[in-house]
Amino acid sequence: MQESFTNIGKDARAATVEVDLQLADGDAHLRVSDDGAGFDVSQVQLKKHGLVGMRYRVEAEQGRFAVDSAPGRGTTVQAWMPLAH
Repeated sequence: MQESFTNIGKDARAATVEVDLQLADGDAHLRVSDDGAGFDVSQVQLKKHGLVGMRYRVEAEQGRFAVDSAPGRGTTVQAWMPLAH
């Protein structure tokens, strides 16, 4: 979540940010969404946006990580983390 907020502050030009945390089926599901500039996920330099580090930290704990974004459409970053492993 921290890296998502850093990216939003530096790049997104968002007016609204939503954070949702849910516990279900043994996982914590975190979703951070903004209504900012967005970006083409297939064209982004992953290191620039910290996405590689986010994915690595989540997957190192046996979690799953996803990013959905498009120019002009904002960005949603999601992580599913097992509560116990």
